[in-house]
Amino acid sequence: MPTFPKTFIRADKNKETEMPEAVDLWFASFADFDGCDAAKTGADLLDDEERRRRDRFLFTRDRDSFALSHGLLRLVLSSYSKTNPAAWTYAWNDWGKPRIVEPAAEASLRFNLSHTRGGALIGVSRSLEVGVDIEATQRETSCLDLADRYFSPSEVAALRQLPDSRQRERFFELWTLKESYIKARGMGLAIPLDQFSFAFPKEYDPAGEVVPAISFTPPLDDQPEEWQFVGRPVGATFRTAAAVRCRRDQQLRMIWRRLRPGPVSEAELLA
Repeated sequence: MPTFPKTFIRADKNKETEMPEAVDLWFASFADFDGCDAAKTGADLLDDEERRRRDRFLFTRDRDSFALSHGLLRLVLSSYSKTNPAAWTYAWNDWGKPRIVEPAAEASLRFNLSHTRGGALIGVSRSLEVGVDIEATQRETSCLDLADRYFSPSEVAALRQLPDSRQRERFFELWTLKESYIKARGMGLAIPLDQFSFAFPKEYDPAGEVVPAISFTPPLDDQPEEWQFVGRPVGATFRTAAAVRCRRDQQLRMIWRRLRPGPVSEAELLA
């Protein structure tokens, strides 16, 4: 079983936040790992099923992105446990969401991974269901066409009322939030994206965190008060979001962290 060098990555992590009502959100920019053979190191940690999934990608960059992000996930999980990063064993539900099988003592640990070209986001909680999404916002996207196809009527109407300069930004705000919710539910696109809607505060800074409200349309069976969400940009090129199954009236801390190469050093939160 390969081992993951402990000097490979710095985990900007503060142990006092490790509690059931906290969710850690770990961001990684792949540019930070250039020149340190990160994809190979990550690939050495993958199990047979993950290697099969990696090898389905046609392009090397996509295979490397998969290997690095899934290797980082294993390292992050091991920061909550004494488990060797290569020793985690997963099982997947009918829609592809993984859960921990081994070590059995850590089966209650909840996690989710999203990766895009150039970056990854990992969400981890001791007990709360979590879903995350990250998107590279510089890629070519027909935002209004995709919104018309997938978003709810209220979201499309609100999107079209925005100035042209804000429409692309709002599209990625909505897309990442929607992806984070269906991933937290563990059902992916089996949940139609137009059967739930997000509403934003009248005034908020698009360059900072936003905490939207969700609503549901029958036949989708869920309760808005059971969920908390957060979305934010990271740098100029990524939009991220997280969904946590946690009642709105319950205090919840979402702590953003950054994964970078180098030795473990003093804790540093993501600005």
